Amino acid sequence: MPMILDIVPDFLPTGDQGHILFTTRAQTAGTIAQSVEVEKMGMAEGTLLLLRRTKVLGEGAFLD
Repeated sequence: MPMILDIVPDFLPTGDQGHILFTTRAQTAGTIAQSVEVEKMGMAEGTLLLLRRTKVLGEGAFLD
């Protein structure tokens, strides 16, 4: 059975464009990734981030 990080390349795009965000709590990412610590978001803040980034809501829009 392969380690989960061993199969990551199977999911990466082959083109030159795009972004992929992998999240993990594991400390085993080693040298294959750059670590960025992100603070916990509340439900409303996380919802706004997701909806704005996917262009469901405009950048200045808020939840009703």
